[in-house]
Amino acid sequence: RVAERIRERGIPIERIERGDALVAADGSGLRIEILAPDPHAARLSPLSPNETSIALRILPRGCPGGGFWILGDVEGRGMARLLSGGDDLTADALVLPHHGHRQPLLGKLIERSRPAACIASGGGETGAREVAVELEASGRDVLATWRGGSVLSRWVDGRWQTDYWSRR
Repeated sequence: RVAERIRERGIPIERIERGDALVAADGSGLRIEILAPDPHAARLSPLSPNETSIALRILPRGCPGGGFWILGDVEGRGMARLLSGGDDLTADALVLPHHGHRQPLLGKLIERSRPAACIASGGGETGAREVAVELEASGRDVLATWRGGSVLSRWVDGRWQTDYWSRR
């Protein structure tokens, strides 16, 4: 229904996929890199909607690290493709895929991305609360919406600042 309403307003819709990048037109240097879905992989074998979820990295101008990652609901074969793609997966901050739910490849993702901060949205179901505790035990900051509500991440003075909205 959303796409239908956008078309009614005459706004063009463009499909984005792995390898695409969006650059802010305001001259700020903000870049958004699309890491998934990989359209070629989806053609080889049918994937679930979660396996074809968008994964993106936000890189402000001057960001020396891996940026801010948003992994949508990626899981299963989509996660496997992301991990096997040869990309630098280093992340300064990472929105955990599929609301932080426990999934088989999550440990490998954390190992490869090495985020300082992890964000989990949702109610903490399907093992997400346990995942949060494990990540904290490994020295990572975990901000979970079931604990403190909305989370705000900003690029300020050359670094990511991530905290609960209520503390801003």
